[in-house]
Amino acid sequence: MKKLIIVIILAIASFSCIKEDQDPEFLPFNGNGNITAFLNGAKWESPIKFTLTDSLVCNSNRITIPQSFYLRGLDDTEYIWKHLSVGYIQPTFDKQSASFLIRNYLASTNGNTPAPQYFTSVSFDALSSRYELDTSKVGDFLQLTHYDSKKKEIYGEFQLSFILTYRGTSEPNAPDRIEFTQGKFVAKAPEEWFQWDKKCDPK
Repeated sequence: MKKLIIVIILAIASFSCIKEDQDPEFLPFNGNGNITAFLNGAKWESPIKFTLTDSLVCNSNRITIPQSFYLRGLDDTEYIWKHLSVGYIQPTFDKQSASFLIRNYLASTNGNTPAPQYFTSVSFDALSSRYELDTSKVGDFLQLTHYDSKKKEIYGEFQLSFILTYRGTSEPNAPDRIEFTQGKFVAKAPEEWFQWDKKCDPK
């Protein structure tokens, strides 16, 4: 009886992890931009969704002040789907290191965005392998480089590494590390997200 209870608990936990990755607002994946990078040395391209995830609303002068952004990529062109998830990107054009991104995640209170991660799946409902962001890799970063107000597009660059934390049976040869290099992205976004000099009216 005890063994049965343990099996049931493990099954529920596993299901919960899979459900965590199934964001109902994420499917169908209507991206607003794209990524190009090298994934472990091989050229990789993927549509992305770039969104505002946390903001302050000033009731006095009715403006929204961005606090963080979320970038999510999905490459579903092969049997094993590739997912890149980087949240808590701060509203700045400065470089943001991997450790800085993790600190932002740990300091956040909204709880709407998962920790920066890379994971694979079979279709969208069967987790294959999971990786966590490597904060020890010197030189890794993500940077919003500039905003084009005419095209209403945000541009960025990144170099990020991830360490394997779970290898699924559907991907027995999953590498121990995933390294994105020479990463570039562009996405459509409203101009008010990038007017960072705005402040709440104290009145």
